[in-house]
Amino acid sequence: MLTRATTGRALLAPALLLGVGTGAVCGGYSLLYGAILKPLPYKNSESIVRVWDSESETSMRHLSARQFEVLRSIGDLQVVAYSTSSMHVRSGSTEYPTIKGAYVTEGLLSLLGAEPTTGPLFAGSEQRRAVISARLKMGGKTPKLGDVLLVDGQPLEVAAVLDSTFWFPDYGTALWVVQRDLPGGREKPATVVFSA
Repeated sequence: MLTRATTGRALLAPALLLGVGTGAVCGGYSLLYGAILKPLPYKNSESIVRVWDSESETSMRHLSARQFEVLRSIGDLQVVAYSTSSMHVRSGSTEYPTIKGAYVTEGLLSLLGAEPTTGPLFAGSEQRRAVISARLKMGGKTPKLGDVLLVDGQPLEVAAVLDSTFWFPDYGTALWVVQRDLPGGREKPATVVFSA
């Protein structure tokens, strides 16, 4: 014989199961969206691809200079590269703590839609120059256009300042050294990004 208490328990179990199942599905989708499905915060992110070489199914490695040049020779692709680094920076007589930075080839920042708040992004410059984030503070203030920073022993002029909301390859990066050749030189591999 069913009583009201038995009927209530019989209805409660499926309701709890449905609630737990719905919560698990929503949580799983949120993780999947955040890790895989959410678009990158860059202009034309649907056409940007990161390329790496694989020694096995479980290991990835950066592309070599030769592989970079082969990709660059394909006419329909805009191929750029970057290499992250901890940079030692000096301004005048003051040395600052190590700054997280990246060596990038020309065109990478504009491919990602970086909009400088001051100064132009590079257009065919033969010299390496520095692009900094407005987040970069040296002595309590952001360096300005034309300032010369000694980055890893090399004098670099600040050519542009990017909005503090721009980040690449991660939010901690505040200095980009833009150059024509592959970051790190011919002997050091770099991460390659291209857009179709």
